[in-house]
Order: sequence, then C-alpha cells, then structure tokens
Amino acid sequence: MVKKSDRPELIDGVTKKVKVGCGTLFITVGYDGAKVTEVFLNGSKLGGCRANQECIGRLLSLAFRHNIPLTEVIDQMELIVCPACTRAKAKLTDPKRIKEFPTSCGDAVAKLLKQLVANKVVKLNEE
Repeated sequence: MVKKSDRPELIDGVTKKVKVGCGTLFITVGYDGAKVTEVFLNGSKLGGCRANQECIGRLLSLAFRHNIPLTEVIDQMELIVCPACTRAKAKLTDPKRIKEFPTSCGDAVAKLLKQLVANKVVKLNEE
C-alpha cells in the first residue's frame, strides 16, 4: 500500500484565473516547500461541470498526498478535450490566445502545473 503524506496545517499556494469553454475557472495549487500537495478548481457559472471540477481537484489532491509523480499527473491531464473548450477556441482569432487556450479544465490544470515547474515554484517529485 502506498503511504499517504500528512498535510501540514499551513501551506503556500497560487491561484490562477483561466478562461475555459464554460466561463472562468479558478485553479488553486497548494504546495509544501516545492512539493504539490493539493489542487482546487472553482468555476463561475459552469453548471454541470462543477461536480466534475470538484472531482478533478479531489482526485489530484489524493494523488499528490500519495506521492504520485507530478509528471504522471501532467501526462494524464494535458490535452484532454472538452467540447465546450473546442467551441470557444474556434471563436478565437488571436494566434497567441488560440495556442494558450486550454482544451479542457484538466488541460488548464496541467498547463498551470507545468508553468509552476518552469518557474521553479514547485519541483517534479519523481519517485
């Protein structure tokens, strides 16, 4: 059985506001030192997606507390395609925005995690 890491009482975190197909998504990544410990997703006016976003956050937090490598999480999350994001992306005209626009809420999380690694806010926790 994989050993679960204890969550410290106080951790650092970053929240990013991201446009997705259904509206605005706020992604919060909590970290202890340079290790990701939890993720929360909160959408505005997203209707049925809200439950899926909560599920994504809970499962990611569970994965990180059980020391699943960050690269494995990113590999699974990036480029998942959501029809609402596909429709929203098709309406964009700015090439930079088109490139940066996430393909789903999961992809938005993966992009943020990669950005945090690139900016040396968190480290890859390879086992």
